[in-house]
This record gives sequence, structure tokens and C-alpha cells, in this order.
Amino acid sequence: MFKKRILALFFLPILVTHSFAAVKYKSVESLFTLPENQIDIGKASLTLAEELFPVINIKAYAKKIDELVDGVRNLANGSTDPDYRIRALNTYLFRDAGFGYDFSDPYGKDIKNSFITGILDTKKGQCLTMPLLYLIVAQRLGYPVHAVDVPDHFFLRYVDPNLKQQNIEATNGGQYAPDEFYIKDLDISEQSIKNGGYLKTLSNRELLAILLAQSSYWWAMHGDEIKCINYLKHALEMYPACPSINDGLARAYFTYAKKIYAKNHSQQEADHYWEIGLSYRAKAKELGFVKPPEGEYIKKIKKKAKELGINEKGGEQ
Repeated sequence: MFKKRILALFFLPILVTHSFAAVKYKSVESLFTLPENQIDIGKASLTLAEELFPVINIKAYAKKIDELVDGVRNLANGSTDPDYRIRALNTYLFRDAGFGYDFSDPYGKDIKNSFITGILDTKKGQCLTMPLLYLIVAQRLGYPVHAVDVPDHFFLRYVDPNLKQQNIEATNGGQYAPDEFYIKDLDISEQSIKNGGYLKTLSNRELLAILLAQSSYWWAMHGDEIKCINYLKHALEMYPACPSINDGLARAYFTYAKKIYAKNHSQQEADHYWEIGLSYRAKAKELGFVKPPEGEYIKKIKKKAKELGINEKGGEQ
């Protein structure tokens, strides 16, 4: 399925101290207006995680990220060759540090596994956290690695005109996969590509919007649809062409409409919010939103999980 990369690099690691002044941003709200050149995805990810899990030790997680950055830097040994840098990232993260796909929770049912702190705790991640960690490390090193959004999945792209194979599949050892693979396997339409919904190389601000949307769903699950909608609206301002954020707002308004009706039986008020939800649903469809079919990639994950005796809910069979 994926073209293999040669991962072997044989440099002895040398300790290099790397740190940054603040390990996170002041608040989640401060993320809403950050300009592109001031966005550190690592700091933003830790800020979002701390809001949901306030007892975690943010400095300890920041240190773990620093150590990963130092490890890759040592292997890259100052190289400016993009392929060499990618092999350094792949080798250190997936071989030396031991990060891998989490077949025990492949769909991220455990909310902790949807945040950067989860993968740093267990060294196991899914299609959001694995590319997220990869990108955080690459960004700290100054590598032009960016996220690419496709239905229910993320991959990465090393943007360099001298690099022929730019896509990086972080859930499969950092191997290369062409755009055509995702188009076919995830049923991506030409319309969505043309509208900038899928397969677009995301800016840091657009990726931050998706991370903010991911965080918003936690609030919806805990009964705070207003906060969920607020976060999603800010996310949409940051990335208006995102199909999943538009669909997320639709679902949030549908849920809120049902809640309003159950609370005060006001059909008129409930209909008002339902209509807002329908407008976002229409926009999501216009942008090419799709729930991907069970393509070869998903089948492969399910097959592996079954071999390990794990069901789709994350528990043992």
C-alpha cells in the first residue's frame, strides 16, 4: 500500500538542551486571534489539553517534547536535505522513541487519546495525535512540515519543491502515500479539493482551528453545547473552508435544538436553532464533506485490531 522509506540512520545521540520560555499560551481564548507567525502548535496543543485536564503537569509534557526535538536534531546532524530530515524524524520517533499506532483505541473513543498528552503518556496514537506529534517536533526544528486534512484522518506534507514525494503518513512509520491513495480510499470528491476542503496544505492557523474543534466536542459531551458552539464558531473563522468544522457546528446546533425543546417545549426556539444547523450542514456538503467508506486503510486497521483481540470499542473481545 505504501512505498517504503529507508529508515536507518546511525548517528550517536548527543545531548542538546532545547527549551522555550512559555510551555503553553495564557488561555484557550488567546488562541482565537493568534497570527500565523506566532502559532506554536506544541504550545497550543498543551494549552488545549490543560483546559480539559487541569491537573496534568504541563512542564513535564513540554520537557518530553523538548527531548524528542533534541533526539531528531542530533540524528539530522544539521542536514538541509528534506529526505534526510524525514528519515531522521521517522527513525527517531518510530524506532528510537518507540511511538506507534494504538490498535487498542483506533477510533479515539477515549477522549484523552485525542490530545497530545495522551500519546506522550503511552507512546501510542491515532490518526490525529500521531501526525500532530510529528508536526510539533518538525515545527520546532524549523522544517516546513504541514498538516493535510482528509475525511476522518490527517497526514503530513513536507513542502519543498526539491522533494518529489512530499506526503508523510505518520500512522504508518512516516512512509510516503500519494494524494491518489487518499482520494480513492476516503472517497474525496473533486469538489472538495477545488473548494479547499480536503487535501489542502494547512497553515498553522487552519490546523489550530481543527484542534480547537476537536476540543469543542468534549464540551458537547459534557452538556455545554454553548461553549462547544462558541469554540466551533471561532474555529470556523480561522478555517472557513473546513468541511468537518461546518458539519460539527451543524451537529452542535441540532443537539442544542433538541435540548431547548426538551427544556421548555418551545417549538419556535428549537426550530430556530435547527435551521441554523441545517445551514451549516448545507455548507459542509457544499465543501464536499463526506463520511469516508471503509477503504483499504480502515480495513487494515480493523484486521490488525482483530488479530490483537480488540473490538471496535477499544476493549478486548
